[in-house]
Amino acid sequence: MEMETATEPKVDVVSRGTKIAGGMTLVWAILLALICLHKNWRYEYDDAFITMRYARHLAEGYGPKWNLSGAPVEGFSSPLHMLLLAALGMAGFPLIIAARAVGFASHAVLIVFLWRFIARAKGNMAAAIVSALVISSWPMLVWDLGGLESSLFAATLAIGTLVTLKYIETTQRRTIVAGGALLGLAVFVRPDGALVTLLAQIGR
Repeated sequence: MEMETATEPKVDVVSRGTKIAGGMTLVWAILLALICLHKNWRYEYDDAFITMRYARHLAEGYGPKWNLSGAPVEGFSSPLHMLLLAALGMAGFPLIIAARAVGFASHAVLIVFLWRFIARAKGNMAAAIVSALVISSWPMLVWDLGGLESSLFAATLAIGTLVTLKYIETTQRRTIVAGGALLGLAVFVRPDGALVTLLAQIGR
């Protein structure tokens, strides 16, 4: 009678090593991000208060005006950002907190999207590296703290461009509609987004 020999399960060493490396990459990125936030927590960017002034007047029912008296003057360059701040201001949030919330939320959305998009296309290690770079981007983190629209612009522009270019592979109508909508929003965050939007549409 032959005795069955137990066989140990095969261990994918490369896969395990990749997971560990990816995990460590993200841990270091988060650590760098926390250091950046700690060192710059009190930072507020002067230009952000221009948008906040318009947002405050809009939230108070006066419209998007710089001064309450006299002819209206348009002095903000990010209409969508201003509208979001006004909406949060109407909900009772202090505008500097609202501006930071919009920035960090946009930053997080961009990270999650890039992780999922790149993981499907190139694998988890590539996704971890790209996500780590965005997580630990000190300029983006400082802009988030400063109350600027930079992360909102980066998220709408990057996601819109990638989704639009995805149309080349899928040829799905909903893909190009979603990408076009996001790129349209990017233009309302910053007018210079129109150039990238045009290039993305030509590229398809």
